[in-house]
Amino acid sequence: MTVDKSWIHLSTRSCIEYINGVENFLEYAFKHLIDGDMKINFLCIDCSNRYRRTRNEVKYHLLFRGITRDYTTWYLHGEGDSEEEGDSEVECDDDDGMLMVICLI
Repeated sequence: MTVDKSWIHLSTRSCIEYINGVENFLEYAFKHLIDGDMKINFLCIDCSNRYRRTRNEVKYHLLFRGITRDYTTWYLHGEGDSEEEGDSEVECDDDDGMLMVICLI
């Protein structure tokens, strides 16, 4: 399965491409949970996979703090070494700040 990770490098977290990327990441990561675990490692800029949190906690941190941009192989979230990475490019020029994100949560 090819996973689109282009959203990781977007500078504006309030754009729809970033928000959709967070949702897709959460779907992917929580689909690969072991034995009904309800938490995943937490990969926002501040936490860097050191903590385990629920889906809503991870979503909040990714939307407001951003993702660790060098986490390109999601090895802690079910991605194997043999899977290909997505290479699509996304542009995002959303100047409305986090208002859109707040409304979507």
